[in-house]
Amino acid sequence: MDSKSLASKFPLFIRLKLFKYIISSILILIIIVIIYANYNLYYQPELQKHSGVLIDQDLLKQLNYLEKSLDNGVAYEMQKQYPEGLFFSYLMYGLAWCEFALDLPEGSPLKNKAVDEAINSLDKLEQDYCKQSFYKNLPLQYGAFYFSWTNYLRAKTLLLSDTFSTRDKLISDFNFNCDTLSKMILDSDSPFFESYPNQYWPADIVPGIVSLSIHDKLFTSKYKKTIDNWFDDVKQSKDIFPHSVSSKGETLQGRRGSSFGLILIILKEIPENYFDGLIKLYIRNYSSYFLGLPMIKEYTGNDEVIEDVDSGPIVFGNGSVATIIGAGVYKRFGLLDKSEQISQTIECLGFPCEDSGTKKYLLGKVPMADFFIAWVKSMKTLEYKTYHTNSSQHWRLTFQIVSLVIVLILALLLLKIIRSNSQV
Repeated sequence: MDSKSLASKFPLFIRLKLFKYIISSILILIIIVIIYANYNLYYQPELQKHSGVLIDQDLLKQLNYLEKSLDNGVAYEMQKQYPEGLFFSYLMYGLAWCEFALDLPEGSPLKNKAVDEAINSLDKLEQDYCKQSFYKNLPLQYGAFYFSWTNYLRAKTLLLSDTFSTRDKLISDFNFNCDTLSKMILDSDSPFFESYPNQYWPADIVPGIVSLSIHDKLFTSKYKKTIDNWFDDVKQSKDIFPHSVSSKGETLQGRRGSSFGLILIILKEIPENYFDGLIKLYIRNYSSYFLGLPMIKEYTGNDEVIEDVDSGPIVFGNGSVATIIGAGVYKRFGLLDKSEQISQTIECLGFPCEDSGTKKYLLGKVPMADFFIAWVKSMKTLEYKTYHTNSSQHWRLTFQIVSLVIVLILALLLLKIIRSNSQV
């Protein structure tokens, strides 16, 4: 063999060897990821005492990460991806702090931190940059979505603490908005209002309704009649809480797992049981499984399965947003075993990364998921007569068997590559 032939063969040998190393590395990485995902199926939050109260230390790490992300401008990046990206970033962050620190004593460091972050989040939502995404001259100023959620955040901040310096101003704004909303409801033929011109989503007004109920809890009872009238109007609808409606309240798009779950989470805060049975409807129509892992469907029946900004990615009919929200629904209604299973599913598929002070999901590449997961984790159980779903203790088994089969196949491929390398 002459020198030219040897020179031409040597680079090919190197390239082949390098290719096999790359494939081997990828196979090893996939095996590690699968093992890590299965490990996370047994996730339990780390609980620590702060000021005499047990708190979820993992959630605190998430909030630390989200705070840093917001400081680095993540909300403005989210606005480029979603119509309400900046709004939801600060809203979910503020609400998560309100729920997280609710039971902490007044004056404790974490309670003070929570109040500051909630007020700062509300301030961000009231800035012109945020408002420019909405339409000012609608029946409810800036639309039902903006109006309701900001008033709900005011309500949750007032529930959180009664000692902060700007509380009187916040109460004044809150009372004005409650009066405005109450008058709108009593004067309207439809229980739903515009979020954008000629666009109506029933889920958007629900936080506003709940803010009226929180007002009556905090102060004198004033809006019971308004809330009763609103629910009576909803009950007269052909479909209860569809995803979108016309100006007359007629269904344009039927119920969906994401928006219906959100409605149930918020409505549960109203003490009166206006819609007994909705949780059973939710479980029956939207509870689902993928490879044995509990999830929530976005659509039911013959509805066309379309991914959009509300649903997030849909996998075999299971909505990513609907599943995250589903953990909160089950927690609110006391279905704690089901809530824990979905939370463990989120840990399994969300590939969390954490250090001593922060925690994020999906390598921090989907910040909106981090905001919603933190909010759902922060929620308190409101149904104290806990339901039991008789879930099997072996619910992980299907996923584990599939994982084992995949790992064995990958391991055999890896072994074959290693042997071929040793023979070269």
